[in-house]
Amino acid sequence: MSDSDKNQLREQASSSEERKRKKRAPPGEFDRQVEAVRKEMQAIKESLEETERRKLEEAERLRQIYGTQSKQNEDLDDSASPTQNLSQQRDTGE
Repeated sequence: MSDSDKNQLREQASSSEERKRKKRAPPGEFDRQVEAVRKEMQAIKESLEETERRKLEEAERLRQIYGTQSKQNEDLDDSASPTQNLSQQRDTGE
């Protein structure tokens, strides 16, 4: 290997090291990025928890509304006229 070949290899190696050094983040940058991602994940988690809480509240509210309405419908069925009761029994086979 000639001296010029050796010099060329050294230059390539040093320029490669320099490119790697330039690509490296400044000290502490990785930690800042990790903390930013951690905060973003926490915000998403809180948002999901809030959405879940709202869904549960809405489901409970609907249960109360339709549960009450269902009970009222049963009461109405019980108080229906005798001919309606007979036709319902005939329709259901009772």
